[in-house]
Amino acid sequence: MSLAIIIIDEGASDEAIAQFKERLKPGISDAIRNVCKSPTGNLAESISIQEVGLRTIRIVSSADYADEVESGSRPRIMWNLINRVVPIKLSGTTIFRKVTLKSILEGKWNYPGTPGKEFVEKGANLARKSMDHPISFRIVKPPLSVIDVG
Repeated sequence: MSLAIIIIDEGASDEAIAQFKERLKPGISDAIRNVCKSPTGNLAESISIQEVGLRTIRIVSSADYADEVESGSRPRIMWNLINRVVPIKLSGTTIFRKVTLKSILEGKWNYPGTPGKEFVEKGANLARKSMDHPISFRIVKPPLSVIDVG
């Protein structure tokens, strides 16, 4: 799954571009460890860097949840829980509730969404800061259907 495309601005030397590409994956891995609550290492290990051209880099992850961690998730109604029994922890005690259509329609089973961790940008900035001659770049995150073509 493609997460982003990094486009290095004109004016960067070939040596600086090579140094940036070399430091990008470790930078992203460090950013993941810094922004995730309990990093297992799976997300960082799933990241790969693909060179699309001299100044264009595609950031890819084999983890199916990577985009949700990177970009966040929208609030939504949890329709998938209908007619299921769900454990809920209250003051150290676990109780069980059945999710009904009525309770969903009353607004009781709404997922609030999560903010994105933006580890690609943070990792790219870490890579840039560690360089002898920092470079400028843009990060593009178009819809995944556009990014995954080619």
